[in-house]
Amino acid sequence: MPIITFMTDFGIMDNYVAIVKGALLTQNADLNIIDISHNVNKHDIVQASYILKHAYPYFPKGTIHIVSVKERYSKDIQFVVVKHNEHFFIGPDNGLFSMLFDELPTEIYVLDKGDDEVFPLPYVASKAVNFLTSGKSIEKIGSKQEAVEIRFALQPVLGKNHMRGTVILIDDFGNAIVNIKKELFDSARSNRLFAIYVKRKSPITILSEHYLSVNIGEVLALFNSAGYLEIGVSMGNASTLLDIRPEDTIQIDFYDKNEMMK
Repeated sequence: MPIITFMTDFGIMDNYVAIVKGALLTQNADLNIIDISHNVNKHDIVQASYILKHAYPYFPKGTIHIVSVKERYSKDIQFVVVKHNEHFFIGPDNGLFSMLFDELPTEIYVLDKGDDEVFPLPYVASKAVNFLTSGKSIEKIGSKQEAVEIRFALQPVLGKNHMRGTVILIDDFGNAIVNIKKELFDSARSNRLFAIYVKRKSPITILSEHYLSVNIGEVLALFNSAGYLEIGVSMGNASTLLDIRPEDTIQIDFYDKNEMMK
């Protein structure tokens, strides 16, 4: 039974998700369709790439991932299928695929959009999935494209004694995920003391191992399972309590012990 994952910014109130699933099942009623999320912030390909990047490796090789975020932003946008790490990805070529992997994909094919300029995804996805699950060679699915559209995500800013990161998403618990990975933090820190500044709140000076490392209601910082810095509140909502939003800046200062004693 072919496994298909599905992620969009369509939400769940309207009929868009059902239309796409209906089109897929009309082509093959035996598909195993698994929803990753349909509550991605509208047009937010940074959030979408983060979610999918850290979800798809848990699926078996050969899984087909349909992702549609910021799809209808331009009627001229191309739909592509990308083969990478023995997985297949179908969606609009709007920059998301350039942020999804650690290296840029090279197997990219342009898909026929059909005649529906308003909502082409049902046609595109159902035809592409039917082709990929039929055992045909991917080289025949469409014309080869040399590269995906490039979108550069914001990168942390490094100084001698500080670094600045950006909140890339707020998860459903209200935790703020920052674009600072543990390897970069450890390298910049170089065993020094640190202070993490969130807005004008008191700085966070220790890293927690999990959310129960602090008392209920206390602010904490940890590196999550994906390796990114996460700001949260134990049993609380950091976004609300700390007034954190996507694209907010998080400052980290580094100190030698002797500097802290002055």
